[in-house]
Order: sequence, then structure tokens, then C-alpha cells
Amino acid sequence: MVLLDPAMVLPANWLERLMQPIAANPMTAAAFPFSNVAAITGFPNWWLDNRLGSDAETDTIDALFAETRPKYHRLPGGAPCCLGLSRRTLLAIGGFDLDGFGGSDGDGNRSNGGGGRSGSSGLNDSTLDDAALKQAAVYDWCLRAVAAGYQNVLVENLYAYLSVGSLAPDSPGDTEGRGETDGSSQTDSLREVLIKLLAARHPDINSIISSYEWDNPAHPYKSQVMLRLALTDKERLLAEREQQLHAVYSSTSWRITGFLRRLSKLLRRRHSGGGAL
Repeated sequence: MVLLDPAMVLPANWLERLMQPIAANPMTAAAFPFSNVAAITGFPNWWLDNRLGSDAETDTIDALFAETRPKYHRLPGGAPCCLGLSRRTLLAIGGFDLDGFGGSDGDGNRSNGGGGRSGSSGLNDSTLDDAALKQAAVYDWCLRAVAAGYQNVLVENLYAYLSVGSLAPDSPGDTEGRGETDGSSQTDSLREVLIKLLAARHPDINSIISSYEWDNPAHPYKSQVMLRLALTDKERLLAEREQQLHAVYSSTSWRITGFLRRLSKLLRRRHSGGGAL
């Protein structure tokens, strides 16, 4: 099954690619694509609300990711806007616990998060927006799956685009050009909020996320696509020039071939005594 935000812009054959690691391995609990969403799977920058690309460019970016051979590296979790879920795992460990993190009670009011397995997050209600809560609930589920022997993976050959909204709490301002480890306020905000929300249930969450960031298995895939995107305009111009030269060559070659054929006919006629040139 798939958890999908209605604002996601999806490329062709997205479902097959998203669900492939789950179909191939019964111990895969969740599968996450690259996306522009502020998350550990963000492209080009993790934890940032990326503005690279647009609805129309989703297919272009995805086509570059689709050329790669996925290895399905393990993830601690990911964004709730687009993910594939294993029904087997859902039946084994249960569903998401959004209310346990102080989610909405259905009437627009925040619960205090005091029930169930959760404890106090140490955050004010103003900090707890739906984006952080949903992402915390997904991470909690993914970490519960890992504890039960399952794995969560990155689908390296798929890119999806969230066309509206944001999954980065308190993240105003332009993020263009910021790197993955530049210490920007937006990065610190989302990462800090997520860790505080999860710390009561998963005390080692900071080391889990830090370990993934240190290994950074997604970096080669993202770097390759970024390089290809940077070359796209130049390649397009070169391709157009090549097509123009090919057209000129084809036209010239056709004319020369026609001239040689006519000349050959005239020479044969003259040789056979059929007349002068």
C-alpha cells in the first residue's frame, strides 16, 4: 500500500519503482523516493524545503534518477508525503501513532501526548505543526519496524515532487544554494524538532540519524543527477547544433548523390554513342 499526499506530482511508472523493494523483499517495511520535501531523503539538500524544479520538471529530474541502478540503502525514516508500505509489517507492528506525539484530536485541538507509549517532547505547542508531527509518526513507525527485524529503504531511482505546502516547520526564507551540512536555521529547526519529538520513545534517535548522515549513501546518486542537470542546457544546445549539422549534411549529401547519378547517366550515354554531354 502507499501513503501519498494529494499534492504530489508523480512521474511515469512511479508505483512500480516505489513498491519494487517491498515486493522483492518481505522484510522491507517502507520505501521512500527522493523528493523536494524537507526530509532526510530531500533533493538536492536534506532537511531543507527544496525549491529546485517544478511540476513540469519532475519528469526531467526523475528521468535522470531512473537511469541509476537502485541498491535500496537502508533509511531510519522519511517524509510522510510519499512512501510505500508493507501490509505484512503493518499487520505485525500496527499503524502510525500521530496522536501520541500531540497530534490533532479531530477538532483542531492538540492532544498533550501523555497517553500510550509517548512521553513529553519538551516542545511548546506552537512548535508542533502538522508537518513535524506527521514526520515524527512515520519515523516512529519505521524505527518500530527496525526493532521488529524489518528495514526501511531509499528508492534511488525515483523522484517525486510536492507541488504545494511544506514539510519544514518554521522555515521562512530562501534556501537556494544551501548545502546539506551548512547548519542553516531551517535544517537545525526540522532536525531538532524531529529528534525532540522522538527522543522519549527512541533515546538513540540522534545517533541513528547522525550515523546515516555520516555514511550519506544517497550522496553519489544526488551528485550525479545535479551534475547532469547542470549540463542539461549545454547538452541541449549541442544536440540542437548536431541536428542542424546533420540536416545540412543530409541535404548536401543528397544533392551530391543526385548530381553524381545524373553525371553517370550522361557518361554512359556518351560512351555508348548516345550523344554529347
